[in-house]
Formats: sequence, structure tokens, C-alpha cells
Amino acid sequence: MATQNDIGFRTFTTAAALSAHRRVLLNSSGQINVASNDATAIGFIQHDAASSDPATVKVGTGPGTFLAVANTAITRGDAVYPAASGKVSGTVVSGVVLGFAFEASTADLDVIEIVPPNK
Repeated sequence: MATQNDIGFRTFTTAAALSAHRRVLLNSSGQINVASNDATAIGFIQHDAASSDPATVKVGTGPGTFLAVANTAITRGDAVYPAASGKVSGTVVSGVVLGFAFEASTADLDVIEIVPPNK
């Protein structure tokens, strides 16, 4: 039986150890793993999780803003794109705009808030 999620968060089992606020994808076994820059992510993991642990994901189509890990300095207001290791970048890597930086990052591994584009 199909289900529907109206709140924008869902719990999945991890395929490997994952760090908070990384973009994740769903594998063929129904587990989540870190998304590469050219992979379609389902959302952002909300907390650190060990391999085979349950983890909460904020689904990419969910309401509100998202916390994401930057791969370099990003200027506030700039478009944000997918980057390697589940991070985000202010530089076009794959060409898909994830949203806009609500705040600036100064270095790799900074966590920033991003606003999804208007739909």
C-alpha cells in the first residue's frame, strides 16, 4: 500500500556512516547514501548516523529552508548547486539550482541555510 508524507521528513536506514546536512540519495535497497554532484538527491540528512542506523531526511520537496554543508566559500544570496560528497557549492557543478544561500559560508564544511527556488 502506498503512503503519503505531508510533513517533509522521513526516516530511512543508512547504507554507510553519514554526516549531518549532506545531500543523500536512495539506493535500490531502500537505504540512503551520500549523493555525488551528478546524482539526484532525495533530500538532506538531519543528523550524523552510523551505518545501518535509522536517519531522518528532510525531503527536498518539503516545506521551508534546508541546512547544507558547503564545499567552499559561498556568498549570501548566490545560487547553490550540488557538489561532491553530498555538499553544496556556489559554483555550477551540475547545473541544477538547489536554491539560494540565505547566509554566507567562509570555508569547506560550513553549514549554511539555503532557500529552495520558487516553484
